[in-house]
Amino acid sequence: MFIYSNENPNGYHIPDCVIRAITKALAIGYYEVVKMLNLNACEFQCDCLNVRCYEKLLDYDFALPHYQSFGLTAQEVADDYKDHILLLRMDGHLSCSIYGDIHDIWDCSNEIITDFWIVK
Repeated sequence: MFIYSNENPNGYHIPDCVIRAITKALAIGYYEVVKMLNLNACEFQCDCLNVRCYEKLLDYDFALPHYQSFGLTAQEVADDYKDHILLLRMDGHLSCSIYGDIHDIWDCSNEIITDFWIVK
C-alpha cells in the first residue's frame, strides 16, 4: 500500500528522493543524510545524488544487504519483505518500504525495481 510521506523538512517536492528515502528508512535526519552524501560526492568526485554515490553510502558506509529484484514491482518486493524496511531503487528514483507499505511523495508501487537494500 502507498502512504504519502515527505521527509523534506520544508515539505518541498523537489528531486531529493535519495535523501528522503534514506532519511525515512534509516531514521536519520535529512541534513545528516545530505552531509554524508556530500562527503561521498567529494571523495568520489560525483554528484551527491548519483547512483554510485548513494550506493557506496548504503553498501559500504551502512553495510546494508543489497539484492537484485529481477523485474519485480516496488509493491511486489515490499510484499515479499513485509517484515523489513527496504530501500527500493528503480530507474531514476529511490523510495522506501516500511513493513510492506511504500512511503514516498508519489505512488511508485507499479514501478519496476532494479535492486533494493534491507535495513538491519
